[in-house]
Amino acid sequence: MIKGPKGCPDILPGKTEALYIVISFIRETVENFGYREIITPVFEHREIFERSVGENTDIVEKEMYTFKDKGGRDLSLRPEGTAPVVRAYIEHGMKSLPQPVKLYYFGPMFRYERPQMGRQRQFFHFGIEALGDESPYLDVEVINLALIILKKLGLKNLSVKINSIGCKKCRPKYREALKEYLKPRYEKLCDDCKRRFYSNPLRILDCKKESCKRETENAPRIIDFLCDECREHFEKVLELLDILGVKYEIDNRLVRGLDYYTRTVFEIQSGDLGAQNAVLGGGRYDDLSESMGGKKTPGVGFAMGIERLMILLEKTGNLPYRERKTIYILPISEADYIDAFKLYMDLGEEGSSVFIPYKPKKLKSGVTDAVKRNASYLIIVGGEERERGNVILKDLSRKVQEEISLTDIKERIKQLEERNGKK
Repeated sequence: MIKGPKGCPDILPGKTEALYIVISFIRETVENFGYREIITPVFEHREIFERSVGENTDIVEKEMYTFKDKGGRDLSLRPEGTAPVVRAYIEHGMKSLPQPVKLYYFGPMFRYERPQMGRQRQFFHFGIEALGDESPYLDVEVINLALIILKKLGLKNLSVKINSIGCKKCRPKYREALKEYLKPRYEKLCDDCKRRFYSNPLRILDCKKESCKRETENAPRIIDFLCDECREHFEKVLELLDILGVKYEIDNRLVRGLDYYTRTVFEIQSGDLGAQNAVLGGGRYDDLSESMGGKKTPGVGFAMGIERLMILLEKTGNLPYRERKTIYILPISEADYIDAFKLYMDLGEEGSSVFIPYKPKKLKSGVTDAVKRNASYLIIVGGEERERGNVILKDLSRKVQEEISLTDIKERIKQLEERNGKK
């Protein structure tokens, strides 16, 4: 037996319906705030991610799926969604549009890492990006919109972690102060963090290993090194969150794992998820467009892993379920099959959920099959009733039946679905 690739799970019927109910709800919510959908390719030129995510990040160094196409070009399956959106913004001249340009995306991403709960090698992200405005109001809109989505999905045990990581002007001073602090502790760092010490010391603060957490516990705070502009921006973000009644915690270790972030970074975490408790994260990336060859364009956004969200919804009893009232059409004999099949096609075309066996069944086995398939109604085509031009309509939940004309059955089904609320 050939199995699917490791870390690339199948999403089976039942879960797919729930997933798309959730995605439809999220889409509708962000569209209320003016975000519009963009669809980008699942692979891009590798250079896009090296420039944006960062050459020295784990994603680029260890996790990207990269290959050469037949023209010898280095391409990568997208590991995240922001860089492709910014690439599309630049390429299609969206800077000429009224700013900010508000976009959202949904689709598969790919990272080679050890599969674990809510983290796979192929996974789905939903994200929003607001490009073209550096206002702190936009930062707060993005954070609060994420909370609105999660709360409306029924989630309660949520916390907001927030930090500012400054800009190109103030971050170098902090970088040096952090290195000075870490120098005497260098030997106690993990191998990855020893390498990060030279290439990207801020990432050491994000290390999940307990030894590195201990060594950085009393590290200098980046918010103490912010320039005046970054400090004012961060203070305004916090002030606006307070006005909206959003509870938050300043987390001095929060830097996020991607190099393109500037100023505001945040995560929303759930107390119902255990150790891997981040539901979504994001922040501001005001230098990303320039690093990719575009003009200076501030931006801010978030991304959420859909698999982890679905696990959380299921764990907290908030996973949506769509029950469709299926109509089982049962032809008793070959002679009845044409009329039954025509009725099946007509009802399906008009919007009913229908099923027909692909060969006639005896009445008893047909009823048993209809119950197994969780059908709500059973239409029996055949016998003396058909000779009279009628069919039998059984309501399987109420255990009642009626004989009705074959020409009137579609209207009767419509009445029942309207009465019961079509699902």
